Amino acid sequence: MNLPRADKHVRSLNAREVAHDAFAAVAQSAASGRPIDFGRTSSEVLPGYTCAFVSVRRAKYGEHVRSALWWEQGDSFPLVQIVWLDESFRFPWDPRASNDLRACQPVPGTPLGAA
Repeated sequence: MNLPRADKHVRSLNAREVAHDAFAAVAQSAASGRPIDFGRTSSEVLPGYTCAFVSVRRAKYGEHVRSALWWEQGDSFPLVQIVWLDESFRFPWDPRASNDLRACQPVPGTPLGAA
């Protein structure tokens, strides 16, 4: 699934450090005519990390992207969260994921194509 105009949302303990690079990688891929396929995991977004993408439920937008709701004058836009593996190679929805991982990368939607 490609969502070329989707707002992207990055969360973790050090999200500020990686958010800019992740957004830039997604934007550069789209600008070059090779948009990131959000239906598959990718190592193109954050070098050294495998990322997956979560389709955020509209009911959760207010908790995460209030400025986008104001800018867009509503919630009629897709929102994709970028999630990456922890040091044990687990995504937050893995039953073996730690509580710390789940706390720093909450998943307010459905993972797209990630196992």
